[in-house]
Amino acid sequence: MMATHVQLRTVPVKDLIANQANVRDRLADIDELANSIRANGLLQPLVVNDKGGRLIVTDGHRRLEACIRACVPAVPCLVTTGADTRAVTTTMLAAAMHQELRPIEQARAFKALQDEGVTVPEIARSTGYRVALIRARLLLLELPLEAQDMVDNDELTIGQATDLAKQVKAKKSGSTAVKTVKQPHFTSKHYLAKHIVCFHHEGRQMYGGIGCGPCWEKAIRDNERERLSREEVA
Repeated sequence: MMATHVQLRTVPVKDLIANQANVRDRLADIDELANSIRANGLLQPLVVNDKGGRLIVTDGHRRLEACIRACVPAVPCLVTTGADTRAVTTTMLAAAMHQELRPIEQARAFKALQDEGVTVPEIARSTGYRVALIRARLLLLELPLEAQDMVDNDELTIGQATDLAKQVKAKKSGSTAVKTVKQPHFTSKHYLAKHIVCFHHEGRQMYGGIGCGPCWEKAIRDNERERLSREEVA
């Protein structure tokens, strides 16, 4: 069997070829994704198989179409050779996840494998990560983007983020079975709750009935600045 090689490259969009055997008949919500890419860039590389110089997209057809609509000239791609579509995706992510990825980057990589039809136990066997860790990382994707950014910027610990993600998931499902954690996070009992003044009650996820993600983030940052100022004075 031919070995699989993986290389991260920036590839002009015009050089990419959609794999017609794998493209969905309907690519929904492309405009929303295109707007996100315009604002934030492409967060997850496309997976491309190099077949004799023909760069065929094997994972990321919606992202490719969104990049075209967003007029993005070139995109990051994980270019592979020597394997079929599913093997390419699995091998690529297994290699990528053993680099120094942030927790949310890991979560997105695991999710990409799930989207390819790979089960969590299969992901564990392919990557060497424990099933429990994979499920915990996937849970973080329940968080709003603001909170995900806080995790990757070390403004939320993994424990805090996991507790919050459980609350978000329970709220989405209508469940009230989330256990109270020893140190309440993002509730009225949080030591920063009294400092939060939020007027964004419409259109945003509210945490603990106190404030939205950005308002919690502001309170955390203000508190950290005050702490650093006190240390400088001392």
